[in-house]
Amino acid sequence: EAAGVVAQLHEQFPEHPEILDVAARLHAKFGREERAVEIWKRILELDPRSSAACRAIAATALEKGDMTEAETYFRKALEWEPESSSLTAQLGETLLNQGQVAEAISVLEASRRRDPKAFAVLALLGQAYVQAKEYAKARECLEVAIEIEPGYTNQYFSLATACARLGDK
Repeated sequence: EAAGVVAQLHEQFPEHPEILDVAARLHAKFGREERAVEIWKRILELDPRSSAACRAIAATALEKGDMTEAETYFRKALEWEPESSSLTAQLGETLLNQGQVAEAISVLEASRRRDPKAFAVLALLGQAYVQAKEYAKARECLEVAIEIEPGYTNQYFSLATACARLGDK
């Protein structure tokens, strides 16, 4: 039924980015990611500033394990939404997954300066600093992250690692 409604809307508004986005999301939901990405790329042809299409392509690439494409499209989305801490966190995580620790730290620190209480940025920055063996910086970031979201327990292991390397109990 949803596919029928989307097809009908697409007939009426064949080049409307919002309708195309709905169509792409429908394809993605039912496992047709390649078709969804084709549609999102068509949206970018119509509206090169569509951060939503960039985000969607990046998220799909991330799910497929294509870190290079994910990085490319997260960066494009950030061009249009430079203040977005969620995009920065997604880019930072993608960079960490590629082993680009120094670049991840650079991207995440820039975001931290804009929003020093962005939990996801702080948590990832702490993990990046652990990987870079900068344990004092890791502890600082992770303590703030835990203060903000104490129930999100993933950060405790990284904090324990940083503290142990610093000789703290």
